Amino acid sequence: MPIPLRAKAVAKTAVKPGPVPDAPQWTADQMGIWAICLGAVATGLALFICFAGRAPVAASFILTFAATIIALFLYQTAQEPDRG
Repeated sequence: MPIPLRAKAVAKTAVKPGPVPDAPQWTADQMGIWAICLGAVATGLALFICFAGRAPVAASFILTFAATIIALFLYQTAQEPDRG
């Protein structure tokens, strides 16, 4: 009895591809937690720069940039229809 080639043996037992599931969507709770975490990190970084680096203008730019990112993401999630 001949020994089957490895490629034939693998091809017979290979898993057939199925439908690809949709990527999980973020919920409002997860976006809120993300926004709070990003705000906390930005506040800590701004405090460090303001007091250690003596650069209050740079700290205000960091806070403004972080607030803009949070606002854009939360605005985008508010515009999307619910999928559930």
